[in-house]
Order: sequence, then C-alpha cells, then structure tokens
Amino acid sequence: MNTERFHAERLEGASLKSLAELARQARADILKMTTLAGSGHPGGSMSSIHFYLTLYSYANVRPDSSSDPNRDRIIIGHGHTSPGVYAALGRTGFYPIETAIVNFRKAGSAFEGRVEKGIPGVEWNTGNPYSLLRVIREIGIPSPQCGYVGDVVDDILAAQAVKKKFPMLAIGFLSVKKQRKTLKESLLKAGADLLIENSKDLLRFIDCPRIGTDKELYTLSLDGRGLPACR
Repeated sequence: MNTERFHAERLEGASLKSLAELARQARADILKMTTLAGSGHPGGSMSSIHFYLTLYSYANVRPDSSSDPNRDRIIIGHGHTSPGVYAALGRTGFYPIETAIVNFRKAGSAFEGRVEKGIPGVEWNTGNPYSLLRVIREIGIPSPQCGYVGDVVDDILAAQAVKKKFPMLAIGFLSVKKQRKTLKESLLKAGADLLIENSKDLLRFIDCPRIGTDKELYTLSLDGRGLPACR
C-alpha cells in the first residue's frame, strides 16, 4: 500500500478526535439511510465504520483523483455494510452525504443494498468468493490474502473451491443458537478453516482447526473495536 497518507505509526490526538466526530456523524447517516429505505443492515455498518473512515481518510485515494492509476485499491467484501461505506465516502468528501441518504436502495439509484461499482471511491461490486477471484485477476493483486465468511455449507464449499486458485480462509459463522453443534459439525466437514461463534466476537476468530492435520487448535485474536485498533 502506498504510505503517502499513512504517515504515522498510529492515530493519536487531533486525528483520533477528528475521526471520532466523523464516526458519530456517519452513524447518524447510516440510521437515516436504513430508516428512510425501510431496509438495510445498520448493525454491521456501524461496527465497520471506524475501519472505513480510517481507510478513506488516510489511504492513497482522494475524491479529486479516484481514478488515479497509482491509487490504493480498497475492495469491500462485506456488501451488506453498504450504508457504512456510503456514509464513510460521503463524510470524506467523495460526494454530498445527502445524496446517499436520500437515494439509498431507491429504484434506479446507484446506492444499492450491496456495495456497487459506479459510486465514487468504490472499486468493485461485492459478491461471492468467485468475485474476489475476478478482482485479484483484473487488478493484479500480488500474493492475495483473503477470507470469506459464510453461515451455510454452500458458502464454505464455494470458498474452498476458490481456494484452489489462491489462498483464502473459509470462515464459518455460527449464526444460530439452536442446533449450533450440528451447524458447527457441518461447516467443519465442508472445510471451514475458522469458526466464529457469535456476532459480538466477529473480529475474534476462535476454534481454528487446521483441516487435514492433527486438528490442533489455533487462536487468532484481533480487536477491531475503537479507532486506535484500526492502526
């Protein structure tokens, strides 16, 4: 990644204060979008907003040069967090935020329920693991490291199929409380590399059996809550 705008080791002082205020405004934008549309996913958008604001504020991509061939490419894989992406882009100057609020999920609008190319600052349409493969091929990302989260067997099987083309973590999400044991066994049998037990710990990967080995458990912990953790 171009380090032109990521100039400091971590965010502190005025930068944190500025981003915290942007996040407060963006959360209100997310609520307005989803309320006016009567649909959408505000929860995931709000929990991701710190990441999106940090990226669009400090990565080498700007509203006045969003097609610069030397820009950083920010690829959004979690399409349902589109209200968060639209709010972050609006609050960092890519377009008037009111445009996204009023047009979110309206017929004929570019501000669709999943993140779609055509919005200033958006590089690619979101979708299944196969769309990631196309992104990597066409943009030419060297040594890609990707993960795909799914809560059904078909998601894990699709991720495993793409895994034959490039490294990818197939992450199973135990989204239901009932029959969780059965779901866990099914996702592992389908080839899940990691399991996430609940939405509260989405950024804490647990129960990580190395499929095909001795089933030794590994734990990868990443606390993404709060602005300091984004750097």
